[in-house]
Amino acid sequence: VAGPIRAVEAAARAASRTPVVMVGGGDPVAAGLVASLARPGGMVTGVSSLSSALSEKFLELLLAAAPKVRRIGFLVDTAAALRDVHLANARRSVKQHSVEARYAELARPDEIEPALARLAKDGVQALVVMPSTAFGVEQRRIVKFALAQRWPVIAGAGGWAEAGALLSYSADSLANYRRAAYYVDRILKGAKPGDL
Repeated sequence: VAGPIRAVEAAARAASRTPVVMVGGGDPVAAGLVASLARPGGMVTGVSSLSSALSEKFLELLLAAAPKVRRIGFLVDTAAALRDVHLANARRSVKQHSVEARYAELARPDEIEPALARLAKDGVQALVVMPSTAFGVEQRRIVKFALAQRWPVIAGAGGWAEAGALLSYSADSLANYRRAAYYVDRILKGAKPGDL
């Protein structure tokens, strides 16, 4: 059992004849791990939250909850596996909703405060935290800064809302892990991963 997508890729490379059950974010088709979601073929199967597709909804949901905000800050992890996809989604959504965007890109946790300070200096009125494992670890710090600025915040996994973000939008990760156990059970009982 592996996740996120980089861990799945590493497991598939390290043990090409061992079934790998994916759980977490990432697109296994785009990564070349499976032929299709319906019929993966090969040794990789499982569950994906497809966070790349979900991130396009962040701005729409934020504007539904806070319709008066016009200048939106986007916090982007340059080391995130799907950074380019998430940025393309954000830019498409910004254009569709006719709002101003400011992007703060960073590669290390020690750059979070300076990046958020740049967004504050740019006068953003809300914050979209693009999907990133590193940001998930730093969510309390990010939300604390945003709340001090009175910014509504939207991010991925449910833990963000629990940390104080206005909204979170993602697949239910606990349900995904439970579903991954189903795949493990089926494989241990003789099912081929590529057929699941």
